[in-house]
Amino acid sequence: MNILSADIGGTATKFAYWKDDLCIDRRELSLDGKQGADILLECLFTQIEQFPHFDCIGISTAGQVDPRSGTIIYANENIPGYTGTPLRRLLEERFHVPAAVENDVCCAAIGEAFYGAGKGVSDFLCMTVGTGIGGAVFSDGHLITGCGYRAGEFGHLITHPDGLVCTCGRKGCYEQYASTSALVRAVSQIMPELTDGRKIFAAQENAHPDLQKIISHWLDEIVLGLVSLTHLFDPERIILGGGVMSVPWLAPEIESRLQNAVIPSYRGVRAVPAMLGNSAGLYGSAELARKMIK
Repeated sequence: MNILSADIGGTATKFAYWKDDLCIDRRELSLDGKQGADILLECLFTQIEQFPHFDCIGISTAGQVDPRSGTIIYANENIPGYTGTPLRRLLEERFHVPAAVENDVCCAAIGEAFYGAGKGVSDFLCMTVGTGIGGAVFSDGHLITGCGYRAGEFGHLITHPDGLVCTCGRKGCYEQYASTSALVRAVSQIMPELTDGRKIFAAQENAHPDLQKIISHWLDEIVLGLVSLTHLFDPERIILGGGVMSVPWLAPEIESRLQNAVIPSYRGVRAVPAMLGNSAGLYGSAELARKMIK
């Protein structure tokens, strides 16, 4: 069985070609989603055509997705014109094979469930920390989607009711305080040259006291949301993804703070880094494609 999987983001799209469970070819293409959905999709299709025969396509994509029809329910300004795109239909009409389409964080959670930090765990949360905050919930071994396939919008949990205005138009959303973007925004007030998480944590090693305080406060903001999510879902494990979570000490520090913040009866929860890194969406979308064929 040959599978082609792709993970569509706002700035790049990754591809993997699988023979059964083995990835034998992986590629990445820089695609600026802000050019619009039409350009992004044509580049996507052109790249897919470069691969040899495949039996099914699995797509992990930014935006809210109806996995039954493979339609993009909603996408923000990172990919203009993407909302309403019948992606599954377009893929099947062009390539004449079945296609599975799912939200990127859901795919990452599926990948981690079968091949990564969620393997063997029936109840876990997957949270990605980046430009915003994404989430997915596994309960009793199944992905929880909600009635409209929008479950898991952790980033829009309200943690500061009178706080900053979010891109969604509401005030005080979690991602306005606990995302990597929020960290960069806070750090830029004292060290404007630190423009991303990687630079911030490299500078943090030099123990700049003001920078340490900002990072510590940001960690408290992450934990603030995780406390409510833990009390709500009672997960065995919280899998933390996103590029910034590759910093080795972050997940253990978050877990330590979380243990001190939750009600004592919930202290069995463990916060761990994602194992599959930025490949999780490729693993998850490939798994969905395999299930579709079976």
